[in-house]
Amino acid sequence: ALTVDYTTVTFEGASETHIDKKTGKPVLHIEDVDRDRDLDIVFHFRLSETDLSCKSTEGVLVGETYQGIPIQGTDSVRMVKR
Repeated sequence: ALTVDYTTVTFEGASETHIDKKTGKPVLHIEDVDRDRDLDIVFHFRLSETDLSCKSTEGVLVGETYQGIPIQGTDSVRMVKR
């Protein structure tokens, strides 16, 4: 995960919500989310900024590595009422 240029990542058209006020760039959040001893990058996106709708069944995350190699991840989503 740490080879991903986190500044290039979007999820369904939305960018990271936490932005450094001085640089204007996304803030990097790193933690071992799944407790496998590998560090993970954690992103935060606003639903209202995505292309998801109530009928969406999958979401796509795209970006690039620091070497400029495109990455894409797709997984199922389940939209629920609030």
